[in-house]
Amino acid sequence: MIDGKIKLLFSILVFSIGLSACTGQSKKAQVFEVIGVANDISKEEEKIIRSNKGNTFNPVGAIKPASSISVAPASSNANAIVLRIHKKESLYSAISRLHKISGYTRLIYDLSFGAPSPDKIKSSKDYTTKTDQELLPQIEVVFKDSYPGVRLFAAGDVGGHALVITDKPYPSWHSLRIYDVPKGTLMDAAANLALTIGWTLEAENGYSAKNFSIDNSYPIVIAPGDPKTSFTSLLSTYPAKAQLRPNTRTATIVERVLPKQN
Repeated sequence: MIDGKIKLLFSILVFSIGLSACTGQSKKAQVFEVIGVANDISKEEEKIIRSNKGNTFNPVGAIKPASSISVAPASSNANAIVLRIHKKESLYSAISRLHKISGYTRLIYDLSFGAPSPDKIKSSKDYTTKTDQELLPQIEVVFKDSYPGVRLFAAGDVGGHALVITDKPYPSWHSLRIYDVPKGTLMDAAANLALTIGWTLEAENGYSAKNFSIDNSYPIVIAPGDPKTSFTSLLSTYPAKAQLRPNTRTATIVERVLPKQN
């Protein structure tokens, strides 16, 4: 009788695990229903691309394995930090001080080409953050008079969360992660990024432009569930774009024709 009950419980457990696995696979398959290509570039960006100096991020760190996309939850006492910001203090100064007293893994400057540098974005007033409100929006607002597009957010990083300073309209702030582009070539980086977000880069692709060399690893912001955002982050400063096929989760890198120079 006891043996029969044990066998019954074991059967129910196996069925439950199998059902959970199937459900997880179903949800995962629905995540990647986005198709798109990299955005067009401005003439100023074109000049940088042609001189092969398109890296707008500070080179930092090294390539992380795909599994590193899983991160620890944000610190529950992040809002308990009190930061005093002085009138006309630069965003760079305030954020650097915050980094020293917070648990953020690193600072990522993800500003668009042509945006003012963080040391030129100034606070409009003296301000002390309040512990009963979210920390980053409070800091953000005192710098918006100087640069209205600035946005601060925490993105998943290896071992915690990185503090990102950006002006880009990301579609889903809560799903963003930091990805370290490895040294090597652009095509190698694209293949590794595809693997990281659960996609595959086709071996036979239409990319006929120069396969740019990447001399230093640098971080970019990606959204693992949004391949358009992820590939755009990697390719936006190169004459290349990604053609995506969600039904097979495959990507092809093709040349993006640059505007003619005057």
